[in-house]
Amino acid sequence: MTSYAIGDLHGCLQPLKQLLVEIGFNSNQDTLLFCGDLVNRGPESLAALRFVKKLAEQGVAKTVLGNHDFHLFTVMAGYGNIKRNDTLGEILAAKDRHLLRQWLMHQPLTTLYERTSHTNVPESVWLSHAGLYPAWSVEHATELAKEVEEALQHHQHNTLLAGLYGTTPTQWHETLSGIERLRFIVNALTRMRFVTPLGDLLLKIKTAPTDTPPGIDAKPWFEWLTTEQTQSKRILFGHWSMLNGHCAHPNIEALDTGCVWGGALTALNLQTWERHAVHNHY
Repeated sequence: MTSYAIGDLHGCLQPLKQLLVEIGFNSNQDTLLFCGDLVNRGPESLAALRFVKKLAEQGVAKTVLGNHDFHLFTVMAGYGNIKRNDTLGEILAAKDRHLLRQWLMHQPLTTLYERTSHTNVPESVWLSHAGLYPAWSVEHATELAKEVEEALQHHQHNTLLAGLYGTTPTQWHETLSGIERLRFIVNALTRMRFVTPLGDLLLKIKTAPTDTPPGIDAKPWFEWLTTEQTQSKRILFGHWSMLNGHCAHPNIEALDTGCVWGGALTALNLQTWERHAVHNHY
């Protein structure tokens, strides 16, 4: 049995199917962990969403939620607008759109996978779309994610989606409450890239770490993490295509290799840490 973590899909179904052939995926014994952003910007968002949902219902795939998945929720609920480069039209017009939304809204923001290496030594793998906010432990981030999941999956989802968009508050405080608390948790787990020394999220900066604007006192979130935060768990994330899958921090793996932008779709073998990639030929 082998498990693979898959980078941002963004509706790129054909590269995914090619990647599954490349890794020899066997649905009778292997499993897939998707890092979120199943939909949007790519050409087959509807088909990709249906494909992953079917795998999940067969018990061979899991996904966490990404910022583009949340964007789909807000648009379907009438609280967000279609953007110029969005490719959500087929989903919005699909007869099964409500079933697809219901399934996707019941997916978590984080997931913990207990792997066993070839030496039979267990090791935890923690996955979120954007990473781990430096002021949180993996355990605390997981508990905070559950607050959002509960709001999203129950009667509070309209309140959450109506107030989801925004870049404030920029800094975490345990005293945050209501929609500001939920919005920060979603932003940290699905939109985060750069963080200041005081813990502020700089959500509008989307460059590579080497291309930050002059005068910006911030670093990639993973450069703020301590050894204690990563020594017992390997952290996996997607979201940041400008990294092209490269993260030099020990025990952290970047999965987004920019498939939707003409790059590649990556699968990380969670037993051997070997990477496999299929390039986008749309």
